[in-house]
Amino acid sequence: MHVARLPRLHPDPFDRMLVSQSIVHAMVLLSPGPQISRYPAPVIW
Repeated sequence: MHVARLPRLHPDPFDRMLVSQSIVHAMVLLSPGPQISRYPAPVIW
């Protein structure tokens, strides 16, 4: 449900799902993608 509320800053739906899970479960994403870091999720890379 949360993924539907995310802005479409990234074209890949799977990546948006990972971002959503990271936000909901307070987890850190490991990604070099600059588009993913535009979301309000903690990203390391």
